[in-house]
Amino acid sequence: MNCYPFINSCDIRNHLEEKNYQFSTLESAWLVKQSRNTTIDERHCAWNEIIQTMPDCEVRSLNPDTPVLKSIHDMLKKYMEIENDLLKQFYKDEANAAYVYQRCYEWSDGNVWSCKVFPSYQSCKESYQVDEDVLFVKFGKTYIDGKGEKIELITTPDLVPVLITSNDFDDDECDIIYHDFWDVNPNFPTPFSEGDILTYAYGKYESKSSRETTFVLTKRTTELMNTHGPSPIFCDFDVDKLEYRYHGYRVDDDLDLSHVQYYWYMDLEIANERMDGFDSKEHLLRIVSSYLKGELDLPDVLDAQKYANS
Repeated sequence: MNCYPFINSCDIRNHLEEKNYQFSTLESAWLVKQSRNTTIDERHCAWNEIIQTMPDCEVRSLNPDTPVLKSIHDMLKKYMEIENDLLKQFYKDEANAAYVYQRCYEWSDGNVWSCKVFPSYQSCKESYQVDEDVLFVKFGKTYIDGKGEKIELITTPDLVPVLITSNDFDDDECDIIYHDFWDVNPNFPTPFSEGDILTYAYGKYESKSSRETTFVLTKRTTELMNTHGPSPIFCDFDVDKLEYRYHGYRVDDDLDLSHVQYYWYMDLEIANERMDGFDSKEHLLRIVSSYLKGELDLPDVLDAQKYANS
């Protein structure tokens, strides 16, 4: 199973590929689920390959009161069944439902929902016109019978399904869709070191926001995710389940430093080469980076900061 295309960060992807990292069944299933650059069909094909070619194993929970799932293969089959059923429900014409759509661009502040409400997905789809600048399209189906059920479908610009979600899963579906297996971070090797300037790797079908996502790495920590004693999720872990976090400093609009921590470290990439160095915030990030790497001493840092603030 080739898991590398499902890794969101190009730097981590290249690093693991250079190491010829061998993924376990659980790691492979997790990576496919976290991918933000693939369609539903692509992820389902990968999960089916995992089921057919990789050994089965149990799936544990962080919550000691949650029963252990005996088969990751069965879990993946149920997840795909839920998504396929939800797609059928979304496409089905129903008198008590209405549709809207949204063109989504590189920056989220340009995303606007359609002014018109449509009685079917077909009429909604026909109203949508392809725009070369559109990254993806978001469709919404809302039931107007007072129950508040909503289904949201994200597609490519050519309307290939990328992601589908609902606010009305039953208990059995929730046990699969929201299982905390999906929320842990396996301990994958990364190419990052103290002083690296990192940034969030936006997915192919994800609009950028104005929130600051670039920071200077100080350290990586492992922290217990629960206080209930040992509960390893990945079968090859024989320690308490740990949460892997990246810590660092970012620069705000007032050119002040603040501490940040990133839980989803698998979405981080090195930002150094993408920075032009003329922006005051970027200049300060480079100063902090050089200091942490031992390239500047404290007096040099203070002089450089005065220059950046002038």
